[in-house]
Amino acid sequence: ELYSDVLYALRGGGFDDRDAYLAAPSDEKDAAKARRFREALWAALHATRLNVVRPVGASFAHLGTTRELLAMLTRPSPFRAPLGLSPRSRCLAPPPGDGDAWGVVLNGVVDKAPPAGAVVEHSVLGEATVGAGGLASCVRELPPGFSVPPRCLLQQVQLVDGRFVCVLLGVDDDVKAGEGDGAYLGRPW
Repeated sequence: ELYSDVLYALRGGGFDDRDAYLAAPSDEKDAAKARRFREALWAALHATRLNVVRPVGASFAHLGTTRELLAMLTRPSPFRAPLGLSPRSRCLAPPPGDGDAWGVVLNGVVDKAPPAGAVVEHSVLGEATVGAGGLASCVRELPPGFSVPPRCLLQQVQLVDGRFVCVLLGVDDDVKAGEGDGAYLGRPW
């Protein structure tokens, strides 16, 4: 599991002995592949000491899937009130109409409010829209009339050379699934 492999490779992250780290159980079926990966991690990371700072009153919440992130941002949750999370923050968006239930806009610009259950974060959508239960993340620009399909995630990432890459996934796609066990946009691969 990637997170554990990275954490354990750090000095003070759980293993002081390289051979014990390399021999620890792995989710990877190919033992030689797991060993090569861990050898590279150990060489790159073990000189770096793991440091953790926990401010007084702080808590930790792990959101491991798109579905969990959407639920935390769009529904009542134990994290929203204590963290002071608002469905609209640092955004330019039209006001909701009377009785309208609409989605979350965080650090974004939208011409049309997203529907209930949808999230726009760190994005400039303009006339583009997000479908119900969908998520637009770090999107800089989309053509007018473009719509992120319902229950889908669109994320845009800028490369070092200035070009952009877009990733489109279904909210329920398991990106950590192995070959033959996963789905893309809800369809088995």
